[in-house]
Amino acid sequence: MRTGGRRAATILTGLAMSVGLLTATVGTASAADPEPKAATSAPSTIRYGDSNWSVVCLQQGLNYLAWTTAGQVLPAGSVDGKFGQKTLSAVRSLQVFSKRRVTGVVDKTTGDDLARNLWYGQEAQNIRDWLTYCQHTIPRYYNYPVV
Repeated sequence: MRTGGRRAATILTGLAMSVGLLTATVGTASAADPEPKAATSAPSTIRYGDSNWSVVCLQQGLNYLAWTTAGQVLPAGSVDGKFGQKTLSAVRSLQVFSKRRVTGVVDKTTGDDLARNLWYGQEAQNIRDWLTYCQHTIPRYYNYPVV
């Protein structure tokens, strides 16, 4: 049982370190400055087969959006960092919801659609956290400030 406790502590420490690294790279925005700013570093696309931190954030964002749109956008399933079939279906449903060409690839337009739709629903703390820690990891044109 003690080993499980150490493992959980190691996982939590790693997560805290990851969040610490992320917070150092996130810009700040004030309530007086609600306009989106031009985006900085992120991969140019996220696609089927990718496996990285950007996919984790994409999956979280898609799951939050599925919740806020009452299922109009499909959830990405488990947040495992692997862009598989469920994530692909969720990306495609986001593209349909946003009236975009359905490619299944997250480019800057699709990333903006995800961030913008979550920005409008940021009364929930988990969505504000996503905007703070994750939006910079997906392709998009703008940074949406947390207000």
